[in-house]
Amino acid sequence: MISQILFAILLGAAIYLFASNIKKVARNIKLGRNIDRSDRSADRWKVMARVALGQSKMVTKTDCRIFTHHRLRRICDHQC
Repeated sequence: MISQILFAILLGAAIYLFASNIKKVARNIKLGRNIDRSDRSADRWKVMARVALGQSKMVTKTDCRIFTHHRLRRICDHQC
């Protein structure tokens, strides 16, 4: 009987903490302001594609793109 009461109290406390954390996250998300992102859509898509494909590091380091062999690429990554 005591274990059931203790479980109910702990469950209620866990639900309360979870709900309060969800409210904090929602409040922090609502703090952001709307930004007009319609100005440079082509540039934004290009940057997003480079980041999504993981090529932004290799595109900026032109010397590293020359090597195709795995060992040479690893050496170049350390030097660049």
